[in-house]
Amino acid sequence: MHDPGISVYVAAMVVFLISLVFVSAANAAIYVCEDKEVATFTDLDCHQTPYDIRSPSRTRFAPLTDTEITQLETIDARQDGLEQKRRKSRRLARSQRLRTTEAALELCAEARRDLRALGVRRRQGYPASEAKSLDAREARYEETIRTYC
Repeated sequence: MHDPGISVYVAAMVVFLISLVFVSAANAAIYVCEDKEVATFTDLDCHQTPYDIRSPSRTRFAPLTDTEITQLETIDARQDGLEQKRRKSRRLARSQRLRTTEAALELCAEARRDLRALGVRRRQGYPASEAKSLDAREARYEETIRTYC
């Protein structure tokens, strides 16, 4: 059968859609303004002055007082001081990284050199009592190479 709830819903939707059409038509007024025989189409009435949103603000502010100027200069000085501290900190960190890198490269080279010397020692032969210490040294050198190289 026919459901009365659906017809009420359909009627409400039709009224809503018709109202949208009329509202959008009312807001979509277009004016034709003629100036020296040139037609201009606009959404503003010909006698209204349009406001250009790209123009700078028309608000006027009072000039800064001496106290405000002093406060701004203090803030600028603090920012300059902070910027100098940041630069100094970056320079120190960079030099430490370079020193660390140089130290790491030295450790790496030294560990490789010691590992080669250890290999030579093993090939020459060694007593069984020395095997444990040679194994420990070899593990230490390999760990250093894994860490720094």
